[in-house]
Amino acid sequence: MSRPLARLVLLLIAFILLGTVCSLPRAFPPPNPTALPPPETPTETVNTCAFVWASQDLTQLSEQLLKQLKEAELPVRVARASAYGENCVFGDGRIERFVARQTDFYITLEIDTLNNPITLGKLLEQTLDVIDGLPLDKILGSNPGQIGITFRAGDTEDNLWFERTRAKTLREQGLSGAALYQALKEK
Repeated sequence: MSRPLARLVLLLIAFILLGTVCSLPRAFPPPNPTALPPPETPTETVNTCAFVWASQDLTQLSEQLLKQLKEAELPVRVARASAYGENCVFGDGRIERFVARQTDFYITLEIDTLNNPITLGKLLEQTLDVIDGLPLDKILGSNPGQIGITFRAGDTEDNLWFERTRAKTLREQGLSGAALYQALKEK
């Protein structure tokens, strides 16, 4: 047999074998994408919220603060406690919960004159004593909070705004009266 003929026979045999192999049944039929519906993916609704700064009046603590300031015979006009923290707000506007960071105190004392730092210092110390005497379980949040004291004489005011820890530190350092008042007045 000649060489070109042998090649032709081999090529013919290869095509026959290839055709036979391709027509054999397969173990796994080819997938038919329209034969089965797509699997259902469970959708889980997650109730996540965004935290938004907020404050809430602490009515019971405010009443207790006012009562104790009056019992200490301080010239209190206004006294309130407020928790400062964050509301957990859902996308639809619902508030899930409030998380307090700290409790702040706002006090207004009516006095005759703002020109006597000794009197202002004495009133300041007495006010701090009342705040320090409040039950710890009623003071919300992990931060110590702020204290705002307004001394009002007629139409004139003198405002102090300071951190509770600062007042505590100054008192532990021995400051009292007018010196404490001046130190808290300075920022």
